[in-house]
Amino acid sequence: MSETLEDYLNIQNPYCRILYDTVIRLKARTVLEFGVGEGFSTVALLAGVKETKGVLWSVDIRSWEPGMNRIKSTPFIDTRRWVFILFDDCEWATIWRDSIDLLYIDTNHQYEQTLKELELYAPYVKPEGIILLHDTLLTGMWDGAPARVKDAIDTFTQKNQEWKFEELLPHDPGHCGVGKLERSTYQSFYNIRTNEKRDGQT
Repeated sequence: MSETLEDYLNIQNPYCRILYDTVIRLKARTVLEFGVGEGFSTVALLAGVKETKGVLWSVDIRSWEPGMNRIKSTPFIDTRRWVFILFDDCEWATIWRDSIDLLYIDTNHQYEQTLKELELYAPYVKPEGIILLHDTLLTGMWDGAPARVKDAIDTFTQKNQEWKFEELLPHDPGHCGVGKLERSTYQSFYNIRTNEKRDGQT
């Protein structure tokens, strides 16, 4: 077990650093995670919300003991900022009503499930918010069904053209990808304001 955050981010897959850095960059106060599993992503997100004084909501249909033990025994996070919900994330949409700074999806990787998660929760993501998805490069079978995360993303962005996709780990050997969805309207505004500040304008 890593004793410090920096050790953890250096040892784990690069996606953990992406998750942590995204929370910090957004100054995210409300983070929603689908899929806990072994707890690696949960630890990274919790480390982030500890810095931003936010809350991480994690939804999963299973509570896997090794993952829960990893989370509870990690010394550099604050589990008081964690809410775990044992529930189907699509059904949870009938209950959820808060705006989201960061949404992270890592569930069964199937087309229908991933597309439904995006359609149900994207409206809750703030204009400047971000959606991250794990295993965007994964192919073959997963839990007895084809892994089609990227196909679901393609369908979603075709229907919702304000959302633009970027693969964040396209050349990482042996990794299965992390993708980012961000609204292009906000991205354009952000880039304009950034350029203005560099030019000394207001």
